[in-house]
Amino acid sequence: MGKAHLKKTFLQHFKNGKGIVSYACDMTGITRETYRQWKMKDPKFKAACEEVDETTLDIVESKLLSKINEGDLTAVIFYLKTKGKNRGYVERVENNVSITPFEDLMMSLPDDEDE
Repeated sequence: MGKAHLKKTFLQHFKNGKGIVSYACDMTGITRETYRQWKMKDPKFKAACEEVDETTLDIVESKLLSKINEGDLTAVIFYLKTKGKNRGYVERVENNVSITPFEDLMMSLPDDEDE
C-alpha cells in the first residue's frame, strides 16, 4: 500500500473518528510519529487534517447550541464562561490571605539579629 493511499485512508478514519488522532492511526496501522511527519512534510495533508478538526468543531458547537436552545443550564454556563469572558463571565479564584493573631504578633517582634 503506497503512502498516498495510506494518507487517504488515514484522513477517512480521522474524519470518521471526529479528529481523534490515536483512533485514525490505529485504524490505518501507522504510528503517531508517522502522522506527525506527514503533517510536517505535506502541507496538503496538514490542511486536510485541519479541515477535519474545524468541521468537527463546527459539529460539536452546533450540538452545544442545540442544548442551549433546549434550556440546558450547564450548556448555557459553559458557553458564557468560554464565549462571554469579555462580559465578565469568568470564574475567579480569590486569594483571601489572613494572618492569625499569633502570626501578627510574631511579625511585630524584632529579629534576634537586631539585639
